[in-house]
Amino acid sequence: MTGDMYFVDVMTGDMYFVDVMTGDMYFVDVMTGDMYFVDVMTGDMYFVDVMTGDMYFVDVMTICTLLMLRQVICTLLMLRQKHNCFNDLYEWSRDHRVHHKFSETDADPHNVNRGFFFAHMGWLMHKKHPDVREKGLTVDCSDLLRDPVVRFQK
Repeated sequence: MTGDMYFVDVMTGDMYFVDVMTGDMYFVDVMTGDMYFVDVMTGDMYFVDVMTGDMYFVDVMTICTLLMLRQVICTLLMLRQKHNCFNDLYEWSRDHRVHHKFSETDADPHNVNRGFFFAHMGWLMHKKHPDVREKGLTVDCSDLLRDPVVRFQK
């Protein structure tokens, strides 16, 4: 008895295998015959396409590095945006969504009916119309609050 674990998904017929000694995980997609392998020690993932015989490799460290690089770039852009006096990211994004949803009404933060200058720069220098605040509460921005850079700046 090795202690290895086997699983079969009754609905799909897919098979899973876990090597208890190493922690490595294998997965076989019964419909396509494709095989997946995760090396738990390194976090590397392998994929074998049975139709073509091609083997693909994903280096998890590279993915983590790219995700960290994304966070650095987003943080630098956030600092640049704040330096230009466009409010915080959350407020700017919310107002942009309100602008598209309620275009050319009093609820539009960049309402061109209030003049060319107001539509392009004046909106930064004037208080918001009460309709902008009211309608801004109706726009869903929950996705923005999931971003750590937006949460940090807010």
